[in-house]
Amino acid sequence: MSLWVPGTASSEITSTIDLYDSDILAIERGPLAWARDQYGKSMDIDQFTKDLTEQFAHIGLGVEIQVWTTQQQGAWAFKGVINRRFSEFDPDRQVHEVINNILDIPGQEGWIKTDAAMMEAERRRRDEGRKHS
Repeated sequence: MSLWVPGTASSEITSTIDLYDSDILAIERGPLAWARDQYGKSMDIDQFTKDLTEQFAHIGLGVEIQVWTTQQQGAWAFKGVINRRFSEFDPDRQVHEVINNILDIPGQEGWIKTDAAMMEAERRRRDEGRKHS
């Protein structure tokens, strides 16, 4: 997964862990919104990386921030690598979030085609048929 930070030349966030869809929303509304607000401000880059790391900690994610200088004086590029979650990942939660399309991705509503989901869909189809008999 990679999220680009608008307002920066070449900054991105990647992840080495599984993320919930709600994590993506939290990242965009939290750390990335904070980072965008810092754009154009004069700041200490070490403090910026510490503050950005803290912004991720507030939403329960650990991140390593890598910083590079750019050809433009006083401008920096950064890459954040999300490398840990402060709570255990719950795959059922992710399934729930995907099925309910919390990211509002057009055409992505519905269910995930797993064996269990297919069996559940078949069971519901049979139950609906019995109700109409």
